[in-house]
Amino acid sequence: KLEKRQEPIQANESSSEDKIELKAVAEVYNNFMNALEAMFI
Repeated sequence: KLEKRQEPIQANESSSEDKIELKAVAEVYNNFMNALEAMFI
């Protein structure tokens, strides 16, 4: 029973971590695109 209760908690933690990773990737992507624009300008 304890193991089954821990599974959904771990799933919630992983989902929140995925959201943080997506935000970090989006920031890196935006910075990369801004750097490319600065180079061409």
